[in-house]
Formats: sequence, C-alpha cells, structure tokens
Amino acid sequence: MVQKLTVLICDDSPRFRSFVKSLLARVPWIEVAGEAVDGRHAVEKALELRPDVVLMDIEMPRLNGIEATRRIKKAGISSKVLILSLHQDIELVKYAQEAGADGYLPKECSVAHLSRAIEAVYNGQKYVVAA
Repeated sequence: MVQKLTVLICDDSPRFRSFVKSLLARVPWIEVAGEAVDGRHAVEKALELRPDVVLMDIEMPRLNGIEATRRIKKAGISSKVLILSLHQDIELVKYAQEAGADGYLPKECSVAHLSRAIEAVYNGQKYVVAA
C-alpha cells in the first residue's frame, strides 16, 4: 500500500476510539482523519471529511450505526463502511449489508486483521467475519 488511506472512527466509547486510533497508528499507510461520537455525528463527519473508510459501531446514541451507514451511502460519497461490532449475529450482518456496509468485523480483531479488512473494503471487496 503506497497511498495513505484515511479512516473515520465512529464509536460512542472514547476508550474504544482511542484504542483503535492507537492500533491504527502502527499501520504506516493508514491515517485517522477524524472521530465521531454518535450516529448523527458519524454522518456529518463522513460528509465533511469524505474518508476512504468509515469504521462504524452499531450501537450508538442519536442514530444507530446501521442507519448512519444507510445515510452515508445514500449521500453518494465514495467512502466505504466497515462495521466494527461486539455483536456477531448473522441477522445484524444482514441488516448492515442491506444498509450498504462494505464489511463487518468483530471489535476484538487484531490490528493485522483490521488493516486487512480496511484495505479489502477500500479495494471494493466485501469483508465479513461473523458467527
């Protein structure tokens, strides 16, 4: 990967956002462009920053991650959306895909797994890991 990919981290937990940011700091070709604290903020930041990849939690206040994903995709920007969730229910994966999510990954994944998923969805591949 030569070009730096920009990533927006969307999660209501400051601790988790900080953790993901520190993990991604180890990947030289990824740059964290911003953070969002809830679903509405995620949509606003995605439209403002137009990151290459949006890392989206499902359970967030004001607007859940699935609906935020739907709104980002309806806006017509080229950002890919990768869901990071504690929930690995196949029904949630289905809802996320119907909303336009490009990938779905458990939050407890490794930095190597996360970086592979980011690269895959950026390159137009679907990337789903769930139960």
